[in-house]
Amino acid sequence: MAFSKDIHILVVEDQRPMRKIFKNLLYQLGFCNISEALNGRHAMEILELHIEVRPVDLVIADWNMPDMSGIDLLYEVRCDPEFLDMPFLMVTAESNPRHVKEAVAAGVNEYLIKPFDAKKLEKKIHRIFAKLQSQQPERPLP
Repeated sequence: MAFSKDIHILVVEDQRPMRKIFKNLLYQLGFCNISEALNGRHAMEILELHIEVRPVDLVIADWNMPDMSGIDLLYEVRCDPEFLDMPFLMVTAESNPRHVKEAVAAGVNEYLIKPFDAKKLEKKIHRIFAKLQSQQPERPLP
């Protein structure tokens, strides 16, 4: 499954070192259009600001963050008609099956448990876009 490495990715993570790790892994994978948000509230601001200029094609969000968590961001995104179909990858240290079920019920596309490497991250991103294409083959991928 091929898609453009030029997609715009929004990394939502409150810990600066972890944001840097995300960006470095994404750069290693060939992605270069990466924005950052400190929490879910900041992410919503970025999503709304970028909708006209360079829309976000994929959100990668940590679950545990202050102010607005990743799961709360997912609920916000899925309730907003502008972002309803936004591909969303939840990343967390939470491996509790209840959390996974909650994220799936809220509409997450994929779930990645920390720690992870570039290969696991790439696999999840590819799975997201492969599923999207199989669900709507007439819709071109970013």
